[in-house]
Amino acid sequence: MTTVNVETPDGPIDALLSVPDGHGPWPGVVVVHDAIGYGPDNVATSARIAAAGFVLSMPQCTGAVGVVGFCMGGQFALVMAPKGFGASAPFYGTPLPRHLSETLDGACPIVASFGRRDPIGVGAPARLRKVVDEKGITADIKVYPGAGHSFANKLPGQPLIRITGFGYNDSATEDAYARVFAFFGEHLAG
Repeated sequence: MTTVNVETPDGPIDALLSVPDGHGPWPGVVVVHDAIGYGPDNVATSARIAAAGFVLSMPQCTGAVGVVGFCMGGQFALVMAPKGFGASAPFYGTPLPRHLSETLDGACPIVASFGRRDPIGVGAPARLRKVVDEKGITADIKVYPGAGHSFANKLPGQPLIRITGFGYNDSATEDAYARVFAFFGEHLAG
């Protein structure tokens, strides 16, 4: 895994780059981290995605690119769904964008994961499901009963943040990633 600079209109930003083992090409995945941006968690997420056979946009990329985001990044994954991506995977992207129906005009397929114990996400899965159904967007939306907000992020202070409805949940994380990788495999196949 390497840190690279990505040029943007407002100047360069740092990004982690993980490349799967073997010979490409592979579909690409852009990861938008949560508001905290906890380094060890970002490294683990990037490594997990590369191990599943996905890379960021570069010569080894097939050209098909998905976007995955966590918390605030999950909101961005929804906002970016109509911007040329092949699939979008928001993890507890709550609160949902205010004008969700307009935001998702022309959106790519969406695989979304929420925790039922998420105090920020009350009603979000149903609202997202209603909009994707109305718009005919291919979607897989799942709510994990025992999970809260940030269930796929191993942030520091787990005992404390669990009290507030946040915290890592291994079984929800494993199931959500299995769904995301299968969904991406289907919608990013080139």
